[in-house]
Amino acid sequence: MKMYLIIFAVILFAGTAIAQEIPINTSDLETLCGGAVLDTGANPGPYGNNESESITLCPEDGTVTNLYSPVFDLGVGDEIVIYDGNSNTAPILGTYTGNDLQNLSIVASDTNASGCLTIEFTSDASEVGNF
Repeated sequence: MKMYLIIFAVILFAGTAIAQEIPINTSDLETLCGGAVLDTGANPGPYGNNESESITLCPEDGTVTNLYSPVFDLGVGDEIVIYDGNSNTAPILGTYTGNDLQNLSIVASDTNASGCLTIEFTSDASEVGNF
């Protein structure tokens, strides 16, 4: 079973969403309809220390990016920052640690013309998440 950094269900509203696993360190998102963003953990295993990963999720025209996290637990000192746009220079929607994201839904703002969300994950040199 894969360990999830974020079990974000990425839902792009505009038709049928097809769930797929999306590694946080992937760069090929051209066919994304929906899915779960995975951490970099071994199978099975948590993510590692001193990681810095990001992913940008963009919807197809006329849709909305919605991130939902049913299970989420980061180690002490680790964090997720979600930006309201297609880079980490966009406004920050939130910074999350521990289980702050559990059962939350994060949606691109009405002022975000691209509809994209950028997720940036960093872990420190000690405790990692176990979930």
